[in-house]
Amino acid sequence: MSNIVIINQPLSNRGDQAAHRSLLRMLDKNYEHLQITVLFLNAKNEDIQDFSVESPKITYRNVTGFSRGLSFLQRWSLRLNIICMSLLHPLLRKYARYIKKADIVICAPGGICMGGFQDWNHIYNLSLAKYYNKKLVYYSRSFGSFPTATRWNSIFMDISYRLLHYFTFLSIRDKKTMELADKLNLQYIPSIDTAFLDTPVLELPANISCIINNEKFIIFVPNSLTWHVAYKDKKQEDIDLFFIEIIKILLAKNIKILMLPQLNEYFSYHESDYDYFQKLKILTESNDVVVLQNTYSSDIQQKIIEKADFVIGARYHSIVFAINNCTPFISLSYEHKMNGLLELLNLNDREIDISKIGEKSFDKKSALQKLEQLLDQNYPQAKEVKERAHKIAMETFNKFSIFL
Repeated sequence: MSNIVIINQPLSNRGDQAAHRSLLRMLDKNYEHLQITVLFLNAKNEDIQDFSVESPKITYRNVTGFSRGLSFLQRWSLRLNIICMSLLHPLLRKYARYIKKADIVICAPGGICMGGFQDWNHIYNLSLAKYYNKKLVYYSRSFGSFPTATRWNSIFMDISYRLLHYFTFLSIRDKKTMELADKLNLQYIPSIDTAFLDTPVLELPANISCIINNEKFIIFVPNSLTWHVAYKDKKQEDIDLFFIEIIKILLAKNIKILMLPQLNEYFSYHESDYDYFQKLKILTESNDVVVLQNTYSSDIQQKIIEKADFVIGARYHSIVFAINNCTPFISLSYEHKMNGLLELLNLNDREIDISKIGEKSFDKKSALQKLEQLLDQNYPQAKEVKERAHKIAMETFNKFSIFL
């Protein structure tokens, strides 16, 4: 029996849920000898339950308790390079016991925590596994870029570089991150998002079927963006107006618009997708815009997208879901993980770069013109692209399986 511990599992995000479920389903299906613990620290139990994959081989463990001083010890133990100092905290000692007992530690698939977002908790958990000399897997993630404007930026980058060279297994899910890895002389497996490992098979809930009602519809997934470090100085109004213009273009085609929230809760640093989408709906004053509830799982979201005529997405996993279900799409690419995914699959002709949105250099008129052109284009290679994405995901999984 091999004891696998999965750390750094993001919650409250339908894309991360899809990646989690796909990986766990594959491990559960193919390996009888594994005992898998998905480890959390002071997470919400309802969020964990929302993500869970039911299996006697999989345990979700939430280490909870008194958290005062927790972040302080995590950060300063990293900054001073004295990880053992953090274990003075009883909650971190309890958490560390699970790491210590693991045969392999896997960093769950997810976003760019090692990079611009400077997630110290993320690199602390990885450093703890390194401290115990564990086999450490960084599974199909993106990382970078690394700012160096402050001393703490530089320290974060140095710790990240040491971790990247330590990993037992490193797979990278987008072309842009691969280019950075090449510059760092890293050994890695070229990969893709883990959600491509499988395509959920299920029936849609009756209330969703009633909304769709055999009509033509387009999925639109905007993104408020100002929560992101690269857009925090942009005017929210400029971003909103661009998305409202897109909605007007779609309404002129007399097609129902379904807006599909990817984040399923409110975060302290920005409003929820659901609330943001409702705001855009009110501004457009149309009954043909429907904002779906944020309670539908990634499996249900993929099934909805499978039945859609088109997807326009300013969130990474809305595009992953479209590709995985052979649905024509336009990627409103705001971050290198989106551009890198499309570059990997030779699909850059299906994207509009909105990384300069809110700046004078952003040509909104040209962007909207391109969107209208792409809406009228066929997508004959959909099945071939899906198969290619699935093949890359399976090749990564098979190479990773050697360590199991």
